[in-house]
Amino acid sequence: MIRFYTEVLGLTLTDRGRGITFDNELAFLSSDPEKHHQVALASGRPKEATFSTVMQASFAVGTLDDLRTAKARALAAGATALRALDRSA
Repeated sequence: MIRFYTEVLGLTLTDRGRGITFDNELAFLSSDPEKHHQVALASGRPKEATFSTVMQASFAVGTLDDLRTAKARALAAGATALRALDRSA
Protein backbone atom coordinates (compact mmCIF):
# COMPACT_ATOMS: atom_id res chain seq x y z
CA MET A 1 0.00 0.00 0.00
CA ILE A 2 2.85 2.38 0.73
CA ARG A 3 4.23 1.83 -2.77
CA PHE A 4 0.78 2.46 -4.30
CA TYR A 5 0.27 5.74 -2.43
CA THR A 6 3.81 6.99 -3.11
CA GLU A 7 4.31 5.83 -6.71
CA VAL A 8 0.77 6.15 -8.03
CA LEU A 9 -0.57 9.10 -6.05
CA GLY A 10 2.72 10.90 -5.45
CA LEU A 11 2.52 11.05 -1.66
CA THR A 12 5.67 11.03 0.49
CA LEU A 13 6.24 8.63 3.38
CA THR A 14 6.76 10.97 6.35
CA ASP A 15 6.92 8.54 9.27
CA ARG A 16 6.40 4.91 10.18
CA GLY A 17 6.53 2.66 13.22
CA ARG A 18 4.40 0.57 15.59
CA GLY A 19 1.34 1.86 17.37
CA ILE A 20 1.59 2.67 21.07
CA THR A 21 -1.99 1.84 22.04
CA PHE A 22 -2.32 -1.07 19.59
CA ASP A 23 0.33 -3.36 18.15
CA ASN A 24 0.03 -2.54 14.46
CA GLU A 25 2.47 -1.20 11.88
CA LEU A 26 1.67 2.39 10.93
CA ALA A 27 2.74 4.46 7.95
CA PHE A 28 2.04 8.16 7.54
CA LEU A 29 2.00 9.84 4.12
CA SER A 30 1.52 13.39 2.92
CA SER A 31 1.64 15.52 -0.22
CA ASP A 32 2.31 18.62 1.88
CA PRO A 33 5.74 19.00 3.53
CA GLU A 34 4.10 21.14 6.23
CA LYS A 35 1.74 18.31 7.31
CA HIS A 36 2.89 15.17 9.11
CA HIS A 37 0.25 13.13 7.37
CA GLN A 38 -2.82 13.30 5.19
CA VAL A 39 -3.09 9.51 4.96
CA ALA A 40 -2.42 6.97 7.71
CA LEU A 41 -2.10 3.28 6.87
CA ALA A 42 -2.32 0.56 9.52
CA SER A 43 -1.63 -3.15 9.37
CA GLY A 44 -4.02 -5.68 10.80
CA ARG A 45 -6.52 -6.40 8.04
CA PRO A 46 -7.22 -10.14 8.05
CA LYS A 47 -5.65 -11.93 5.05
CA GLU A 48 -8.96 -13.66 4.34
CA ALA A 49 -10.86 -10.35 4.04
CA THR A 50 -12.49 -10.08 0.62
CA PHE A 51 -13.61 -6.47 0.92
CA SER A 52 -11.86 -3.11 0.88
CA THR A 53 -11.80 -1.06 4.05
CA VAL A 54 -11.25 2.14 2.03
CA MET A 55 -14.54 3.78 1.19
CA GLN A 56 -13.29 7.08 -0.24
CA ALA A 57 -10.03 8.90 -0.81
CA SER A 58 -10.14 12.50 -2.02
CA PHE A 59 -7.21 14.38 -3.54
CA ALA A 60 -6.99 17.78 -5.20
CA VAL A 61 -5.35 17.99 -8.62
CA GLY A 62 -4.42 20.99 -10.72
CA THR A 63 -6.11 20.12 -14.00
CA LEU A 64 -8.44 17.62 -15.60
CA ASP A 65 -5.44 16.10 -17.40
CA ASP A 66 -3.73 15.60 -14.00
CA LEU A 67 -6.83 13.69 -12.86
CA ARG A 68 -6.82 11.55 -15.99
CA THR A 69 -3.12 10.78 -15.50
CA ALA A 70 -3.66 9.82 -11.85
CA LYS A 71 -6.55 7.55 -12.80
CA ALA A 72 -4.49 5.86 -15.53
CA ARG A 73 -1.60 5.27 -13.09
CA ALA A 74 -3.97 3.82 -10.48
CA LEU A 75 -5.59 1.45 -12.98
CA ALA A 76 -2.17 0.37 -14.31
CA ALA A 77 -1.13 -0.39 -10.71
CA GLY A 78 -4.12 -2.70 -10.22
CA ALA A 79 -6.79 -0.43 -8.74
CA THR A 80 -10.34 -1.59 -9.41
CA ALA A 81 -13.78 -0.03 -9.11
CA LEU A 82 -12.18 3.40 -9.41
CA ARG A 83 -14.42 6.42 -10.03
CA ALA A 84 -12.97 9.88 -10.57
CA LEU A 85 -15.35 12.68 -9.60
CA ASP A 86 -15.08 16.45 -9.69
CA ARG A 87 -16.13 17.95 -6.38
CA SER A 88 -15.04 21.52 -7.10
CA ALA A 89 -17.79 24.05 -7.19
